[in-house]
Amino acid sequence: MDIKSHVASELDKRLTGLREDIEALAHRSDQAETRITSLSTTSQAHSQDIAYLHAKIEELEESLEDLNNRSRQNNIRIRGLPEAVMPDDLPATLTGLFQTIIPDASEQ
Repeated sequence: MDIKSHVASELDKRLTGLREDIEALAHRSDQAETRITSLSTTSQAHSQDIAYLHAKIEELEESLEDLNNRSRQNNIRIRGLPEAVMPDDLPATLTGLFQTIIPDASEQ
């Protein structure tokens, strides 16, 4: 075998190996692109879900604030009444407080 055919044979072997490597890289690149596309689609869906949930949270917070305000509409505030008064002690505490504020009211 002469040098020319030997060199050609070696080049063919190496080029075949390079082609196989390039094909493997192309396949891996295709797989990566497919995964990136899938992740991008999922990310967009998550972004839309997050935007919807933020809007829903805002709506619920406004509704909660409105309900809290409405629940306080019929409440009265009595200055001088300690916050720590237990509900069972409230009638006696209020009677004592009102008698202190308006001592003559119990006589009427």
